Amino acid sequence: MKKKLLCSVLALVMVLALLAGCGSTSTGSAGQTSTDSGSSTTAASGGSDSAPAAGAGKKIAFSVPSLGNDFMVAVSGAMQAALEERGCTLQIDSADGDVTKQSDQIENYASMGFDALVIWPVNAQGLSSVVKRVEEQGIQVLGFTNPIEGATASMVSADDYGMGVSEAEMANDWLKTAYPDAADGSVKVLFIASNATPEAVQRSDGIQTLTEMNPAVSPLVEIIDWNDSNAARNTTENALLVNPDIKLICAVNGTSAVAANSYVMSAASPVDDKAGFAVFAVDDTQEIDDNIRASANNESCLRGTVSMGSIADTVNDFMKAMNPFIDGGKIETVNGSAFKITPESLS
Repeated sequence: MKKKLLCSVLALVMVLALLAGCGSTSTGSAGQTSTDSGSSTTAASGGSDSAPAAGAGKKIAFSVPSLGNDFMVAVSGAMQAALEERGCTLQIDSADGDVTKQSDQIENYASMGFDALVIWPVNAQGLSSVVKRVEEQGIQVLGFTNPIEGATASMVSADDYGMGVSEAEMANDWLKTAYPDAADGSVKVLFIASNATPEAVQRSDGIQTLTEMNPAVSPLVEIIDWNDSNAARNTTENALLVNPDIKLICAVNGTSAVAANSYVMSAASPVDDKAGFAVFAVDDTQEIDDNIRASANNESCLRGTVSMGSIADTVNDFMKAMNPFIDGGKIETVNGSAFKITPESLS
C-alpha cells in the first residue's frame, strides 16, 4: 500500500513538473512575443500607447538644386524631420545646379524603388519629359516651388517674377523715403541678377522693374550664379570699388543678399553712411530676419525680403501636400502666397 502510494505521489509530482514546464515555456513565449510587439510599436510610433505611423516604410526622394544654399539646406532638413515623424524616410540629393544631373537623379530614383519624389527643379521645363516617364511607372511626383508639367501635383507659393516685383516695390518704398528729391538717373542701384535657371531669370527680370517704378534709378546689372555666395560678395566689392556712390542693392535671392550685406557692413567697405544704403532680397531664413531687425538701427543694411513664409510655414504647406499620399492617396497641390518682410513686420 505504501509502495502504491509512493508511486502515485511520484507520478503526480512528475505530472506537475511537466505541467509547470509547459506553463513556463508557454508564458515565456507569450511574454517574448508581447515584449517584441511592444518594442516594435515603440520604435514605429514613439510609444507603446500610440498607433504605428501611417507612412511607415514609405521611401521618398528629394532632389534640390543645391545644398550650397543655406535656405535650401534649412528647408530640406525641416521637411525631412516632418516626414520622419510620419514614419517615412527621405533621401536628399543635390543637383548642383545641373538640370542633366537632376534628370539622371530622377531616373535613378525610379529604378531604386522610391514611392514618391519631391523635385525642387533646376529647370522645370527641362524635367517635364523625365517626370512624365516616372509618373507612368506609378511613382508620384511633387514639383516643389515651381510646377513641373506631368507631375502629380505642385507646391508653389508665388511665381518668381512676382516675387521679384515685390522686392522692387520694397526697394522703391525705401528709395522714396531715403532720397525723396532725387533727380532722374541720380541714384545708382546694383542689381545682382542671375541667369542660372529660367526661374532665376524671371526673378531677375522682376527686381529690375524698379527702373520702371522710379526714374531716379541708374541701374548697374551684374549676372552671377545665384547659389554662389562668394561670387555675390566679390561682385559687391568690385561694383563698390568702381562705383562707391551706389546706394542700393537688389539681390536675386537670400544667399546673394546676405553675402552683399556682409561686405557692405565690413571694415573694407567704402560705404560710410549705412543709413543711406539698403539691400533687399527674396527668400527668408533666420539669418535674414536677424539682419532685417538689425537694420532698424543701421547695424545691417539688409532691410527687407520677400518670403514664401517661414520655414515652419513652408513645411506645414509641404505636409498638406504629402499627407494624403502618406495616408494612401495622392499628393495634392498646395498654393500659398508670398509676403514682404521689413523691420516693422518683425517688430
